[in-house]
Amino acid sequence: MNGYVALPIRHLVCALKTRPQDSKDYQSAAASWLIGCRESLELARPLVPWSAAADELFHQADLELKAALRAVEDPHLFEEEKAEALEEAVTRYYGQLFQLQALERERPAFSPMSCLDQLIRVAFNVLQGRCPVYELQCRFPLLQTEVACWRRLDEVRRHLHTDLPWPPSSEEHLQVIEGGLGALSRFLEQGLPSLLEQAIQLLGKGSADYAQVLHGLQAEMATRQRFSRHQAIEFWLLLQQHPDDWEQAITGPAWDRLFQEVDEALRILQIAQRAGLGITQPELLAGAARIHQQAFDYLGELAVRAREPQEVADLLNPAWDRLERLRQVVTAALADLQNRFGGAPRMLELLEMLGQAAAGQLAPWALKAELELRLRQHQAMVDNLSAVPAPQSTAPMLAAHERAFLRMLLFCEDEKVEHLVEGWKVLALTMPPLLAWEAQLRREISGKGKADPQLRCIRCGHLQKPQKVCAQCGGSMPMFQIDTEVDYQPVMGEAPVGGKVQVADHLSDLVQGLNFGATTWEHVTEEIQSQLKALDKARDSFEKEVVKMLGSGGEVLDTYSQFFLVRLGQLAQTLIEMGKAADRHDLVLLKGQLGAYSPLQDELLEFQKRITAGLNITPA
Repeated sequence: MNGYVALPIRHLVCALKTRPQDSKDYQSAAASWLIGCRESLELARPLVPWSAAADELFHQADLELKAALRAVEDPHLFEEEKAEALEEAVTRYYGQLFQLQALERERPAFSPMSCLDQLIRVAFNVLQGRCPVYELQCRFPLLQTEVACWRRLDEVRRHLHTDLPWPPSSEEHLQVIEGGLGALSRFLEQGLPSLLEQAIQLLGKGSADYAQVLHGLQAEMATRQRFSRHQAIEFWLLLQQHPDDWEQAITGPAWDRLFQEVDEALRILQIAQRAGLGITQPELLAGAARIHQQAFDYLGELAVRAREPQEVADLLNPAWDRLERLRQVVTAALADLQNRFGGAPRMLELLEMLGQAAAGQLAPWALKAELELRLRQHQAMVDNLSAVPAPQSTAPMLAAHERAFLRMLLFCEDEKVEHLVEGWKVLALTMPPLLAWEAQLRREISGKGKADPQLRCIRCGHLQKPQKVCAQCGGSMPMFQIDTEVDYQPVMGEAPVGGKVQVADHLSDLVQGLNFGATTWEHVTEEIQSQLKALDKARDSFEKEVVKMLGSGGEVLDTYSQFFLVRLGQLAQTLIEMGKAADRHDLVLLKGQLGAYSPLQDELLEFQKRITAGLNITPA
């Protein structure tokens, strides 16, 4: 199971597979999580500017959540069937969600102010008739309050920084924003689209200009600080020089901002813990936690007893300096993990699970099931690589991996985190040289290409001529250079002995091989392009030859044929999205698309059988 899967789903799937007698204990939490995801989708829908692609992604994501809920609640499914259905539906849901996020990343922001940016997105949807006006009506009062607060803060800054030349454009830009609010108010009363268009233009332009002026002023204020180089501390202490001059609407948010910056450090620590930094660098994370707690305690002391501004500055400045270094060090440590193990994403998934188990979020029995599965996979890989020439140092490193898994399994008995820490140390030391050796091996064997008379399947060990799939077990042979001109006919793949479809299995094997370094991104891209060419050829052939014969097939045959063409288009679009994910080396998105790709292949095969049978054509 992928590392990004939420813990309630992970616990239920793992329980269904390994502890079915306890699975009911986890159904309620999983169902609540799925219901919460559906509610979050509905809340997010008005904030995403409408497009056909986004609308379809929302629709498909909701369908997958419904399918997952049905799997959780269906009393007639066996445990293994329930686990498989739930895992597949949730994986596809994440795929749709990641595509939505990718769409949003590609769009420019309409305003640098988050609240205005969201409102403008909703306004665009209202203009297109894709969102009820009610969504704007709910947000309008909050936005009015926010803009009024900006104006009051502008006045406060002018008063606190009398030595600073204040540009008149600041007032002008605020007036433009307020003009946009006025246009929006009239739209809500009169319903004229032209008023909403005017509101969008004024709010977007006014906020962009105001943010630019404000950024320049803040940079200038930073050169004239009196108490602190940290903006939040400086603003709070300037207010404290004359505390009676300011209303709670000003001092309250300024005080809250100090806590928000401390909370931000806590969120970074939580992210680091989920990523497994407590396993790779436990001392670093423990020290960072102490720094966060100290800053929080200082704010607690100030809340109890008032102090002079300079005394407060002497107390908070060193604490904020440490918080700043904490953020830098933790962020650098997380980036280093990605750089070192980016070629082994399954190791990063394992590290995340180790971090969750150490934090008490992942049940020890669930971690045990994952570790035992990986241990079996590791042992099978060692057996399959026995015929591959390797440096003498490789065997001890592979053996060390087995010992590392066995050491980490001890945590599941006594829950001592040092077992996870020591086990991971072994993996971290041996994984980079193993990845380097695998890369070298791929280059060497690829260099030989078709000159090798025979190749050995890494899954079953069968010795055979170079080809894309093993003649014995149907598994992928992605580590070797093969004939890229192999034509899969019909489109869904020829059925080998045993009746399995090879095309979907082959691409799936290539994608899964990325986890182990057995496949390169180039292999995946080449296969996707090859299948797209085959789809184009199949569509042309179908339209030219089969459609002309539909008159003898009747209405049912024509219906199947229309479905067939629609599914061909959907499969092509899915392959295009997979190609984009492969170009960006986005494994998570690629796997999400794979969840849609395989069912389409199966459905197309069934349609083709019915069309062929209807035309009395003997399949090739």
